[in-house]
Amino acid sequence: MMSILAEVRKETRPWHDKMEEVARSDKIAAGTLSIAEYKAVILGHYVFHQQAEKRLKANELLKITQGLQLDERFKTPSLLQDMRQLNMEPLIFDFCPDLHLDTLPRALGCMYVMEGATLGGTVIGRYLQKVPEITSSGAMHYYGCYGDQTGKRWKQFKEIVEREVSTEDEGQAFVHAATVTFRQYAECMERAFQQLEITATR
Repeated sequence: MMSILAEVRKETRPWHDKMEEVARSDKIAAGTLSIAEYKAVILGHYVFHQQAEKRLKANELLKITQGLQLDERFKTPSLLQDMRQLNMEPLIFDFCPDLHLDTLPRALGCMYVMEGATLGGTVIGRYLQKVPEITSSGAMHYYGCYGDQTGKRWKQFKEIVEREVSTEDEGQAFVHAATVTFRQYAECMERAFQQLEITATR
């Protein structure tokens, strides 16, 4: 039987690829992301995390999940720092993700996407270091926010998922929530680029 983590990777692959596309991962890897595009990327992350983390905080079962250390995994403070250093605060936006994280499997499904993005962010952070306009802004708090704890926290999270998502119904809820999260995350990113009136250039 396929493990729940292998299943969620398979089922969310199209949306993972979509997320990379809308977040301009190709330009990040090429070192050609502009500061204006970086602002849109940070805004997309910020809007998504602000709303998702609000819902995660309200999940009582998530708060008491052994080994999760939920508060240490919130990224909104780091993203807010980046917004401030990019002179983007206060910024009014009229979009937010529609997430329903009322059960533990659903909450963990959402966190799977967020924690995976943090893991991938270590690579993105290294690419961004090659863009002087971005590094000189000092707005690099989100990418690499776990520091040398990134690998350890990802391993801990995977162990929690394998322990807490054990039935077929829980697995379905977990995978569904991860899929919806990817879709909502990608939509937030697209809306951020639209709000800042940045068009795709190739």
